Amino acid sequence: MNMNMNMNSVADDFYIGYEKLQTRFDNLIVVVEDKPDQTAFVDAEDYANQEIFGGFVDISMPVKDLGPLVGRVLLTPGKFNGVDSFCPVVLTRVSGKLQITRMNQPFDPEFGITEGIMFGLALKQDTSASSFGSHVKAGGYEAGHFAPVLIGAANDVIGESIKQNGDQATHQIGKKAGGVAEQMIVDGLLPGISLKTVELDMKNPDPIRLFWHPKLESEDGLIVPKYENSVNLMLGAAANSLGSFALDKVGGLVNDAVRGSH
Repeated sequence: MNMNMNMNSVADDFYIGYEKLQTRFDNLIVVVEDKPDQTAFVDAEDYANQEIFGGFVDISMPVKDLGPLVGRVLLTPGKFNGVDSFCPVVLTRVSGKLQITRMNQPFDPEFGITEGIMFGLALKQDTSASSFGSHVKAGGYEAGHFAPVLIGAANDVIGESIKQNGDQATHQIGKKAGGVAEQMIVDGLLPGISLKTVELDMKNPDPIRLFWHPKLESEDGLIVPKYENSVNLMLGAAANSLGSFALDKVGGLVNDAVRGSH
């Protein structure tokens, strides 16, 4: 499934899955909204090094200088089906560390940032927010705890870890993959979405290869990835992928997901 697909149709399917999930668990699932505050105008031309063909502009710079570009849609060179291309990326801060997440989806200037690309990058950003996995009165039904439970229903090793180690295990899930959404992709719960996340070394003096294109900018400056209810849709996609039988495991894990929390 390509992320230039009909995103409206896919989102409808994911949302139906989310509604079924809420019904199955008595509407207890809570998604805490905590959008990063990116109100400052960021003009990519301030960081331009040189323009290359097709309007693409090199804005490569050392990791230590990337701060103003966190949470903005950028491009990085890559290959898609063996063809050189530019892939969309977003920079995020997680527990004080800087990550770069790339979508395995070529950027086409003719179409710009499609809904599919926007969904994938917004999902990464929204699951990196401090509220995702926070301890609210929803307990294991808070989305940042419930998502790992869904993963645990698909992955027996992770499920057993949640049973044995409770909240401590919940907050470790996805760290090797780069995040919870990335772990869902690894376990086949987010069809059609491909995200690759790596942690950046703040001490690395070498420039990180980043590019900009006019299609990445709005009247408010560089685009911030936004997609309404991205986390809800992620949960719905996972529920659709798991099916009813696997969801039976979820009820047994959801209380374990916050056991031992403070």
